[in-house]
Amino acid sequence: MKLFLQTIIILAVLISTGVTYSQQYEDVVYLKDGSIIHGTIIEQVPNVSVKIKTKDGNVFAYKYEDIQKFTKEEVKGSLYSYEENTKYGNDGFRSGKFLLGLKAGYGDWGSLTYGINFEIGVSNNYGIALDVAYTSWEEGPYTGSVYNSHTNEYEDYSYRYDYNLIGGLLSMSYHFSPGKKLDLYAKAGAGYFYIDASTKWLQQPNSGYFSTIGAEASGVGYGGQAGMNYFLTKNIGLSLSAGWPFYASGGVTFKF
Repeated sequence: MKLFLQTIIILAVLISTGVTYSQQYEDVVYLKDGSIIHGTIIEQVPNVSVKIKTKDGNVFAYKYEDIQKFTKEEVKGSLYSYEENTKYGNDGFRSGKFLLGLKAGYGDWGSLTYGINFEIGVSNNYGIALDVAYTSWEEGPYTGSVYNSHTNEYEDYSYRYDYNLIGGLLSMSYHFSPGKKLDLYAKAGAGYFYIDASTKWLQQPNSGYFSTIGAEASGVGYGGQAGMNYFLTKNIGLSLSAGWPFYASGGVTFKF
C-alpha cells in the first residue's frame, strides 16, 4: 500500500507539471485604433516596427507609433498553435485531451472482465492513465461425503467457490502517433487489487458440520498494457489492448 501511495503522489506531480507545460501562449498586438492582432511576432525592430504572423499564415507589419502595447497571453479555447495543428492534426491523442474508455475482454482464470479507463494528455506523446477492472468467476461444483454420528450414515454434499476481483492500474502512457486516427500506445505503472472468495453450498449436509467460509486478500504490484485506438470521428474511436488487466480486450473510446 505504501508503494502504491508513493506512486500516486509521483504521478500527481507529473500531471500538474505536464499540464503546466502544455499550456500555449501567443503574442497579442494592441493597436491605437482599437484593433487586436493575435499570432506570433516574427520580427521586431526596437522603436521602429513589429511583424506578426497570424494563425492562418498572414503576416502584418506595424509601426511603433501605431501600437498601444504588445503582450504574450495564454491561448483561449485551444491548447495548440497553428504550427502544432499542421504538424500533428487533431484526430487522435493530444496534449490536454481527455480519453474515457469502456472495455470488455478475456481476463485471468478464463473469466469475462469489464473495465473502464481514464487518461489525460500531459504532452503530445505522454499521458497519465487510470484503469479499473472487475471480474468474477467460480470453481466447481465439487462433491463429497461426511459421516453423521447422529444417524450413523454418510451424507453427500456439493459446493463451489465464488470469486470477485477488482483492481486498478495507475500508469504513465506513451502514444506513438499523436493527433492521428490510428493511436498506438504503451503504458506501465503500479496496480492495486482486491479479491474476495466464498463457498456456496449447493447441497449442505444435515449434520451442520459445515458452514459458509469467506476469505479476502489485497496487494500491490506492477503492470503494463499495449494497445491501439482507431478514431472513427474526432471524438469516438474503437480500441484493442493486451496486458493488465486483460489478456485481450476491445471496446470504445471517447475523446473530450
